[in-house]
Amino acid sequence: MSVVELATSRADSALASGGDLAGSGAGGPSLAPAPRLAACLAHNVNNAMMGVIGHLELALRDAPAGTALRERIEDGVRCALLLAQRVRRLVAFAADPASAGTTALVSLSRAAAGAAERVSAARAGVGVRVDASGGDCAVRVNPALLDVALEQVVCNALEAMPAGGTLSLRVWDDGHRRCFGVSDSGPGLTPEVRRRLFEPFFTTKSFGHLGLGLALCRDVVEAQGGAIHVTTAEGQGTTVTLSFPPAEETRGPEAAGDGPAPPHAALGAWIL
Repeated sequence: MSVVELATSRADSALASGGDLAGSGAGGPSLAPAPRLAACLAHNVNNAMMGVIGHLELALRDAPAGTALRERIEDGVRCALLLAQRVRRLVAFAADPASAGTTALVSLSRAAAGAAERVSAARAGVGVRVDASGGDCAVRVNPALLDVALEQVVCNALEAMPAGGTLSLRVWDDGHRRCFGVSDSGPGLTPEVRRRLFEPFFTTKSFGHLGLGLALCRDVVEAQGGAIHVTTAEGQGTTVTLSFPPAEETRGPEAAGDGPAPPHAALGAWIL
């Protein structure tokens, strides 16, 4: 039995004992390995995060108003709440991939502009270029899940440039699909790393990375009728492209207030 199969088996047992965590009781649908593992891990992370949030809120009571200490604790609370929100989204998707069908119209051009603002505010050493000359490029997706996928791809690009560089965001319509490209000026990927990029638990990063981010990103994108493609060369950076059918070809259960969504409707900040 491989490591992934063993981990998946253990995740199955944990989920089965977790009641409604994955909704996978007798006769229920089974989950794909990456979402199943994510649900198990997220469940445990979320439980621990509730304790962290509780202790931070207690610390706030003793932190004098207007001090640097209080500001740091408040930032910690915001990050912890954001992480808990992100965990809930992933568990919901893992438990019911069909939940990705709750959709709204989203402008990829506006999403690119919003991503650029987030990166510019958080990473002083990274230059951001946006090319949205391809127009609005509206797609019908689950906005929250699209945000999860974009955050993962952008964070990966930033991690490829630890000393700074250029992040390029491009939106275009190729005549068949509407595309969102994220390019970095990092060192690029070797053929071996490229081949294994979407393999669960594969990572080239340091301690603290599980190697599930891109596997989940692919599942989230494909669940919405999209596709993900990577082009890279050693010494020439990497481009990750998300592509989706035009909005008029993708119909699903519509979210309230159907219409082009604001850049970050009902979405939180990213952790960059």
